[in-house]
Amino acid sequence: MEENEEIEENEEPTITWQKRAKMALPHAGLYLSLFVYLMVGAAVFHWLEYEADEKIQNAKLERIKNVRTSPAF
Repeated sequence: MEENEEIEENEEPTITWQKRAKMALPHAGLYLSLFVYLMVGAAVFHWLEYEADEKIQNAKLERIKNVRTSPAF
């Protein structure tokens, strides 16, 4: 009886690469899905806001040009 208990205590289940892959794939899929979701959201935001942002930047640039060309007092 003691021999069987000792053998059972000393035996550790070996985790094969297949078991590790089975554990890791859901996590990798989640990270990949999150990354794709973020990239699509960024692309949509860029598409929606690009024109307004460009107008604001051009207005700022014109103001800077006007300051440079205006005579100093």
